[in-house]
Amino acid sequence: MIDVLLVAVADASAEQLAISARRLEGPDVRLHLASFTTAADVSGTPPSIEWHAFAQVSSAPGGKVAAAAKGASAARRAWMNGQEDTWLRARARKANVIVALDPLAVYTVWQLAQVNGSAHACYGVAAASRAVADRRERPGHYAWIDPVRALPSPRSLAGAAMRRTRRLL
Repeated sequence: MIDVLLVAVADASAEQLAISARRLEGPDVRLHLASFTTAADVSGTPPSIEWHAFAQVSSAPGGKVAAAAKGASAARRAWMNGQEDTWLRARARKANVIVALDPLAVYTVWQLAQVNGSAHACYGVAAASRAVADRRERPGHYAWIDPVRALPSPRSLAGAAMRRTRRLL
């Protein structure tokens, strides 16, 4: 089974997101879609697509997150939403292909790919289709490579240690 995580940040209609997801559907593909659009907005959504709405960071005045989000770019704010979302991080750890559906999602996908080194990180449905096709054609290759790449990189481990140390202090 090939797990594909689609990430959409920019405003797009739910029908457009569903069409993008349907292009990757297959008997051996499990699709997960994370966006600011909820599944309730779509009528006739394929049951094979698991939808999830990004959790919004707290924007309480005076909070550290609100202050950091104020000066951040839109892509960075999207990652601030995504890094606290347990559903998104859990699906990203298990995903074989992580796809950014719009330019604002690229930074979030890049951050998620830092944790899951075995996943293909792609921008767009066409690149994701090629990654899924490659995984179908060479399952033995990925059965050997994925366990090795699944370990987080030393850089991401060092960054996580630094963030935890700052939080403790």
